[in-house]
Amino acid sequence: GTDPTGSVTVKDGDTTLGPAPGVNAVATWVARGLSSGEHAVTAVYGGDAKHLAGTSDVLTQTVN
Repeated sequence: GTDPTGSVTVKDGDTTLGPAPGVNAVATWVARGLSSGEHAVTAVYGGDAKHLAGTSDVLTQTVN
């Protein structure tokens, strides 16, 4: 197959936290400035001509 070329966006519930730039099919995002409490973080892949769009499972991130 080929490496995906679509974009990845990181979300906290319905709130967009930002893009996750990708290199060689690996997207990276660093959490900064999250408020205290629990956050339901997901990665949303927009898809491309050869790969379907999709959303990751929820990662619950707790900030103290």
